[in-house]
Amino acid sequence: MHLIVIGSGPQSGTLKSLTQELGLIEQIHFLGQVDEQEKFKLLMMADMYVSTSQHEGFGLVYLEAMASNLPVVCYDYGGQTDFLSSGYVRKLNDEQAFLDACNTLINHPDQRYSMAGHNIRAVEAFYIDQCADRHLDLFERIIEQHRNKFKPV
Repeated sequence: MHLIVIGSGPQSGTLKSLTQELGLIEQIHFLGQVDEQEKFKLLMMADMYVSTSQHEGFGLVYLEAMASNLPVVCYDYGGQTDFLSSGYVRKLNDEQAFLDACNTLINHPDQRYSMAGHNIRAVEAFYIDQCADRHLDLFERIIEQHRNKFKPV
């Protein structure tokens, strides 16, 4: 098993040191910032997407993981709670529940595949053409509802 860490943050140095202390430098790979093409290449090679992020505004990274056919493990704080219906969304900073969710997905590939399949279908609702169609429909309904209110007398 390998852990690939994409991006960087204030804990990067500490995490790299801990990785060395624990003798895990062959299993944990810190890639730093990568371009979009490389990111999706890495996501397509992965078995699951995990994020210990303390907050994501909208949660685009989760949609990207879903579109890459991955199950997701994350905390319940951020925009992903509005759309992530399949995966393990654990209480913020409940490390044991987070670890248990990861272990479940590692030890039960059938559950990984099931969640991934759900995610790849669910993410389609967030594709630009789908969102545009929903907005257009909403605008048309609002215009129709208010059409008579603004008719000249």
